[in-house]
Amino acid sequence: MTNVFFYYNLAAALILVGGAVWATTCYWRKRTAWQRQMDDQRLSLELFRADVARENALKTCKNNRDVMSHVLREVQALREGIDSLLVLLTTSDIVPGQQEWNLTCGLIKKKSALLADVLTVAFEMMYYENRQSIGRNDQIVVNKFCQDVFEGCLDMLAKGVETRFETALDDDFVVRTDIDTLRRLLRNLLLNAVDNTRQGTVTLKLSSDESKQQLVFAVTDTGPAIPPEFQEKMFKRLPNINIHQLLLTLRVRTGKLMAHLLGGTLFFDSYMEKSNTVVFTITV
Repeated sequence: MTNVFFYYNLAAALILVGGAVWATTCYWRKRTAWQRQMDDQRLSLELFRADVARENALKTCKNNRDVMSHVLREVQALREGIDSLLVLLTTSDIVPGQQEWNLTCGLIKKKSALLADVLTVAFEMMYYENRQSIGRNDQIVVNKFCQDVFEGCLDMLAKGVETRFETALDDDFVVRTDIDTLRRLLRNLLLNAVDNTRQGTVTLKLSSDESKQQLVFAVTDTGPAIPPEFQEKMFKRLPNINIHQLLLTLRVRTGKLMAHLLGGTLFFDSYMEKSNTVVFTITV
């Protein structure tokens, strides 16, 4: 009888041990399968992120190639124009008067200055495209800062064009941001407005959006209106445009990159036939 109980107890123990081994094996099989599934998902996510990063890098390279292609074509056109002028002066009996010579020199200088502006903004765009974040360690008295930047653009203002500065902020209103980036952003948009306006007014308007904790900057000019379809293209691939339009486009695209780094965004206000308004925001 004792032997029977012994065998019963041994069998029960073996069953318990077998059940424990089976349960442990099932657990680790499920655990391994779950871990493998998580690893696969993590790998898929990393591959997806790599694809997105690669695609963004390709878009950035393509944008940069488009910009430099435009610039190089303009440089080539300028060089060919100067070469043609030199050939004309050295192989013909035409002797230009002082007025004609001054006009030619003025056109060449203007074209060269335009190319220099395009290159400056193109390099700015390439710099800010590669930035993931930017420090906001400068305290700025907003009204005074904006007035100073505005006044720095007035040398380019066409004769007879008026300027207007409107603000809903207190004179002692202070914001913490990156002063260099904000100065470049505001100056680029103001220069676009100044270059685009031959009569009327260039207006800079400041306000705050307390619900979103953002400052709102609106630059308005009364120059030729930019059609909505062209506004959309300005933030995407560069269309086939002349150098004046290229400079305007680069300033807007670079401005959007800067605004994003400062915690805001940039966009065109509703389309109007006889004016343009570009709005950008930054985080307070």
